[in-house]
Amino acid sequence: MGSNQSKQLHPKRIASTPVVTPTKPKQPQPSHEAQQPQQQDAATEPPSSSLSGCTTRHGTADPTMSSNYNDTTTRRSRRPIDSGYSGSRWSSTLFSHAPHTTSSSITTVSTLSWVCVQEEENTTADAIANAVADQPPPYYCYPHPEVDEEQQQQQQQQQQQQEDFGVSTDRVLQMLHRKPQHTYRILDAAFAKARLLDDQADYAAAFQAALRWSQRQTDDDDDNSNDVAEVWVARCYLEGLGTTRNPVAGLTQLKQLVDRGCWQAFYPLAMCYLDGVRTATNQVVQPVDKEIAYQWFSTAAQLDPTQLKDALPIIALAQFRVGTLLTEEDPKAALQWFLKSANHGNLHAQYIVGVHYEFGIQVDKDVGKAKEYMLKSAMQDFAHAQAALGILLVNAGEYEEGIHWLEQAAAIDNPRALFRLGLMYEEGIGVDQNNETAAIYFKAAANRGNAAAQFQLAIKYHFGGLGLQPNLQEADRYLRMSAKAGYSRAQRHLGLMYLERGPHNQHRHNKNNKLAVEWFFRAAAQGDIMAYVLVGECYEHGRGVETNHATALEYYTKAAEIPSPHQGKAQLAAAELMLKHRRTADAFDWFVRASESAECLHEQQELMRSCSKCRAKLMVARYYLHGWEHVECDQKRAYQMLKDLADANERDYYAHYWLATCYLEGIANVCDIDHEVAFRHYRMAAEMGYVEAEFQVGLMLSNGTGVACDRQEAFEWYTKAANKDYHPALYNLGLWHLTAVPKDVIKAAECFEKSACLGNAAAMEGLASIYLKESSAPVSSLDRHRIRLQQQRRKQAIQWFKKAADLGNRAARRELGKLYGTGQGVARNYERAFGLFGQAAVQNDPEATLLLGSYYEQGHAVEKDPEHALRLYLKAGRLGSAVAPFAAGQLYHLLNRHQEAYAQYRIAAEDPRLNGEMVGKSATLMLARYILSYIPAMDNDGTLGNVTREQAFSMLERLAVMDEFVPAFYWLGDCFRHGRGTQMDLTQALIWFQRAVDEAEDSDAIVQLATMYDKGVGVTEDKRRAFDLYQQAAEHNHAEGQYQLGLAHWRGLHDIAVNKIEATRWFTLSAAQGLGSSHWAMGQMAFEIGDHNLAREHWENGRRLEHALSIRSLAQLLLTTTTQSGDSECAAEQSTKATELLTEAVLLGDLDALVALGRVHHTNATICAHQFATLMAEANNENNNDDDEGNDASAMLLQRQQESLESATQCFEQAAMAGHVEAMFLAGQIWHEQKQYAAAHEYYDQAANQGHLLSRVMRARYRLAGGLGGVKADPEAGYRELMECAQTENGVEAYHSIGQCYELGLGVQQNYQSAFEWYVRSAEATGDAEALVCIGRLFSNRLIQHPQRHSDMEAMQWFKIACAYDNHAKAHYQLGMYYLHGIQENDKTLLAPSRYTALQHFEQAARQQDRDAMFQLANLFLDLDASDAIQWMDRAAQLGSPDALRELGKLYYMGRIVEQDFERAFDLFLRAAQLNDGDAAMLAGKFYEHGITAASDLDQARYWYELAIQAGHGWAAELALALLLHRNDQDQREAYLLFRAALAHARTPEQRITPDIMVALYHLHGWGGAVVEEEPAMATLLAYARAGHTRVYYQVAQCYESGLGVQRDLTEALHWYSQLEPLATSIEDVEEELDQDITKALLRLAEFYRHGWKTMKDRERADQLLQLASERTL
Repeated sequence: MGSNQSKQLHPKRIASTPVVTPTKPKQPQPSHEAQQPQQQDAATEPPSSSLSGCTTRHGTADPTMSSNYNDTTTRRSRRPIDSGYSGSRWSSTLFSHAPHTTSSSITTVSTLSWVCVQEEENTTADAIANAVADQPPPYYCYPHPEVDEEQQQQQQQQQQQQEDFGVSTDRVLQMLHRKPQHTYRILDAAFAKARLLDDQADYAAAFQAALRWSQRQTDDDDDNSNDVAEVWVARCYLEGLGTTRNPVAGLTQLKQLVDRGCWQAFYPLAMCYLDGVRTATNQVVQPVDKEIAYQWFSTAAQLDPTQLKDALPIIALAQFRVGTLLTEEDPKAALQWFLKSANHGNLHAQYIVGVHYEFGIQVDKDVGKAKEYMLKSAMQDFAHAQAALGILLVNAGEYEEGIHWLEQAAAIDNPRALFRLGLMYEEGIGVDQNNETAAIYFKAAANRGNAAAQFQLAIKYHFGGLGLQPNLQEADRYLRMSAKAGYSRAQRHLGLMYLERGPHNQHRHNKNNKLAVEWFFRAAAQGDIMAYVLVGECYEHGRGVETNHATALEYYTKAAEIPSPHQGKAQLAAAELMLKHRRTADAFDWFVRASESAECLHEQQELMRSCSKCRAKLMVARYYLHGWEHVECDQKRAYQMLKDLADANERDYYAHYWLATCYLEGIANVCDIDHEVAFRHYRMAAEMGYVEAEFQVGLMLSNGTGVACDRQEAFEWYTKAANKDYHPALYNLGLWHLTAVPKDVIKAAECFEKSACLGNAAAMEGLASIYLKESSAPVSSLDRHRIRLQQQRRKQAIQWFKKAADLGNRAARRELGKLYGTGQGVARNYERAFGLFGQAAVQNDPEATLLLGSYYEQGHAVEKDPEHALRLYLKAGRLGSAVAPFAAGQLYHLLNRHQEAYAQYRIAAEDPRLNGEMVGKSATLMLARYILSYIPAMDNDGTLGNVTREQAFSMLERLAVMDEFVPAFYWLGDCFRHGRGTQMDLTQALIWFQRAVDEAEDSDAIVQLATMYDKGVGVTEDKRRAFDLYQQAAEHNHAEGQYQLGLAHWRGLHDIAVNKIEATRWFTLSAAQGLGSSHWAMGQMAFEIGDHNLAREHWENGRRLEHALSIRSLAQLLLTTTTQSGDSECAAEQSTKATELLTEAVLLGDLDALVALGRVHHTNATICAHQFATLMAEANNENNNDDDEGNDASAMLLQRQQESLESATQCFEQAAMAGHVEAMFLAGQIWHEQKQYAAAHEYYDQAANQGHLLSRVMRARYRLAGGLGGVKADPEAGYRELMECAQTENGVEAYHSIGQCYELGLGVQQNYQSAFEWYVRSAEATGDAEALVCIGRLFSNRLIQHPQRHSDMEAMQWFKIACAYDNHAKAHYQLGMYYLHGIQENDKTLLAPSRYTALQHFEQAARQQDRDAMFQLANLFLDLDASDAIQWMDRAAQLGSPDALRELGKLYYMGRIVEQDFERAFDLFLRAAQLNDGDAAMLAGKFYEHGITAASDLDQARYWYELAIQAGHGWAAELALALLLHRNDQDQREAYLLFRAALAHARTPEQRITPDIMVALYHLHGWGGAVVEEEPAMATLLAYARAGHTRVYYQVAQCYESGLGVQRDLTEALHWYSQLEPLATSIEDVEEELDQDITKALLRLAEFYRHGWKTMKDRERADQLLQLASERTL
């Protein structure tokens, strides 16, 4: 309907004011059919027994309550009068809540949002409910159709005459005396007059007239005018009109009247039951009882109007009331009552019946009948009917009549009519378009509460329109008014303004996602489909609510299933979310729906780039293109769909992008690869601003794909995409700057940083690499600024490496692992490095795989595993690492797996990438050695791997001659000497040996020359010649020759007489040239004559020359003097120096030095332990609890002890591998102490096979124990070996173990007495304090008995002996426990508890690093000295006591005694958990789950909860893990099983509550595949609710409201929702989930009060609840 048509109808209609009252046109007469009552009986419920016998004096069964009647009329030009009970139009609104001329409930916030507020979004489902919501005033009725015109005229004349006078009691009584049969009408007129004059004196006069008339005496039994007057008196008492309010008296009087059969009292009494009666102090006189109200209304509705005078309007009104009460429960029966009421003249019923016919609700749609009924109501001046009729006519094109009725309604300020007229003037529909007039109408409607008009004004003020200047404050004011009034579009727009900041929300709308989603919720609650989509997006992206994709999908699918303009968008959103969750098949179905149902916006607006329908079609095409899920791959179809989309809209960049992809990759038999066409389509999409296409264009230009290579233009396209924060483009820009000429590292770093900040892991790694390189550049030590900058860069590099590693970038993981492995910029952490290398290796990073292999080879952060190392080396080689084959070859070589070593050496030697590199040369040298049979196991017949020895010799010759690779000199000389691969040539041998000596100081070459003559190898043996060669070399100033010559004079070698003077001369000359052996020799000579200072001087010289024997001798000298020194500080210094010297010697290959070094480290560890114990004792004696320096010192001692143990282990192990038997045993001991039993047994076994006695004992013990280190249990063999050691080799070391065999029954029958005897033998033979402790344990455990003494007392004696023998730590600990608790026997105290004595013993044990004793000390000091308690607890924790770690963590967590420190607590809990402490694992999980001290990490939380369960923590860990998994739909099955386990394992009723509730919820909703058992589940929840568990109130209310597991009962739902309301204002903290339940309950309560579900309608109450809910979301 366009404006042209409207101008033809009204060419000059341009209103200057919004309210126009033209002459009323001729009104059509109602049809005869409409005047006749419908012959249909409405289904009504029978009245209650209390009413069934009630009759009136007229004999009407079930008398009804009705309103009073008055046929008084007013002129049309005047405002109608309403007594509040009856009248031909409207009377004084006595007992009314809203005057007819202003507004009724039909225009309030949410009761009629469809009819008046959102007519442009009509839905027939809500039409009748909203229409019924427009209730008449409580006592309003309509004129009698039988009142003739003469009566009306008389009433009008009477009214005109009385308008200038107030109400007079005497005048009213005179009228009543004249016409007592008209008592009802006369009193109605009097009260109408009082209402019009609005004066309490008039009300008082009317009241007095009614009161006096009701009290008069009458003899006529048929005269009930007294009762009629009493009805008015009762109503005055109820409302306080003209008298003091007395609701009790009023209600009582009405009940007495109905008992006397006064039908005029029935309707007022029904209203009392409908609305309830309260006193002025809000005390309930009569509660709301709709059932009784319904019965009285029904009775009144069934009266016979032909038998009762003045009853018809009351009957009609009662029928209307019955219809409203039946609307929700039985809409069909309600319609029948509305029809009866309408046909009896009730204007509200006529209007509602019209709505039924207009929308076809419970009847066939009939616009004609709709107009007919609405006309009847409109002709009675019912504004809402006038507005509805006007809209109906306008929509049908009947503009003139429609506008007439709209203007009639607008004249009395009907908001709906005002709003529709505004729309018509805005669009020029039926009138000339006039913005000014439209704005006036909109403002008038808005000011009268029309939410749609308020929204229109908000839009106009925001963007400007209708001649209104943009005014953000006004726009915001109107938008908020509309939203708060319940207008869903306004609520949705307000939510969008809070959600996204931009030019449209500059005023007062700061970003607040929680508030935004609250408004979306409100709009969605009213059926706003787009709001459903927006709520779904908020849940999908975590805006204002916790991310919940399942809930998001629920909203999407709900919106997608409802036909609406937004259906396609919802379907597309649902499909895309399903696709994100890999629900590919489901997503496809929704994509298809969206492609078919959504309106294509291209048909409306050609400039649109893409719409929901086209996006959906594109996704369908992609399904066919890729053959996803169950969709059969049909690339031809996909190509055609993409082409059609691109052809249909050149600006659909998605279609062009994917069409370009088809041409880029090609589709067989559909489209050939055509890079030029692909580039063209990519460019089209890119020119439209599609960022991925911009990047692709840049990439193709950069690589010259489909277009000439143009790096500069590629740079421009990359820049465009980068300016849109497209991180791949930013990353490529960074690479572009790095490869540009000249290179621009600064700009590259800038691009990398921007890309990294957007989440690009590769850019993070690139930026970190740049920063790391900057931090490693040489810089002057004086340039402090540069040094600080480098430190900052190193920190930044590490941070970016970490972020990239967390995102899975393999290069970052590898480089970060290197930093942790070398300790560069971070503390060295092999475990962390190992983990990072492992992650990168899983991603097939060659270098990381190689490094991971080295960790397995060297035993860093993992037990040594050469086989696994080899597998990783080989994998690294397959992945392309050039160095990996050489590493594998070296390890194979060490393992004597020479065939495999040779193969890897050959790969490395032949790799061109290693040409000229040290690794390549070394590989070639090893390859040649293998071929030349220098490896014993590789003897061959002259050919190996198709390479002959001659060819191998040529390799060596090239290395030595061409590459001058020094390590090859000796081997080349040896080839000439031995004729390997070449003819023997001693001359060449001498040349190359000499070169080896000269250029590499290779002592082997000198020895080889001497040996040739000394042993006659290749020449005749000639001792003198050998001596002469040495002498010749010495005379030529050859250091090695001089040394050998001096050695001969010193020891009388080569038949030379001993001459120490001559020896010293030659040693001196040799030493002067730097030969370390000569320095050692001179030092040893001095040592042998007792000159230690001179010896030290010579050995120091040898040390400077890196002579191993000199260094070891110097170290041994220092160790000797250390034991003799009384100065502890000096001794420590010398010990440290000796350790350094031995380390140097070890590095030079001195095996004995390695063993000695291990012993030194082990001794140092023991010293540290003693020093630590001494330090603790001193601290306790001095009571120096706040000595931070002492704490630091103790921590340092513990660290040094651990480091020394690790160093000792390494030394013994290396020596053992070299065949040192004692070192084998020592290595085994070290590994055993560290609980590395497999390694320990390996070394014990090696040493035992060499006859080492203690190793045999230890091997036997492993056989006894079984399982340690994988050793198979063989107690019999172990026992036999121990007895053999004890009996045949006098191995007293075996006694103790034999005692254990008898004690535990290992390999021999258990015999505690024999155990006791062997322990005694061990103690006597070796002073074995441990054996004494074992004896004490036998007595304390009652395994043996003393004939006279109490077992515990006897045990104490043995523990005391152990303390006396060796100050045994465990003996002290056991004594401490005895003294702590005392010893009792038959109520007799044998040993009184003594905390002091216990404390002393615990301290003795603690000094020896007994962590159990330290923990007990901490517990004792908690009550004595908190500082000491913390110190002991901390020391026990450092020694690995899980109890101490856990309890100390609790202290830091609670801030008890110590300053609260969550990070410290967390670290302690983790350490305890790693020691298999279940309580600590539980606490660690809590920290990770709730993000305490660090970001929340649910994967880590799950790991620790699982560890707690494994550690036996029980139901609490199961419950915690279940609650964690419950958050994720995919984990809910596992969560369900854990809830059940927690329920089964809970020991107390309190522990069972939460798992029981959760199991019930799972069965209620079928979560996690649980069997749906609604009724039992609901019964469980209800039981907990009744027990006062607030957490289930909301769930129980939901079940009652929806009928889930229980019969639907809105009363119960209201009850349980209401139980949560008091908690909304409680100051106590509540759990987050309960807090959400409270807010949702408030929203549901608001709906209950707004709609009057099982409660009285109370919009004010509803608004208060909504406000409270909103405040909770802010």
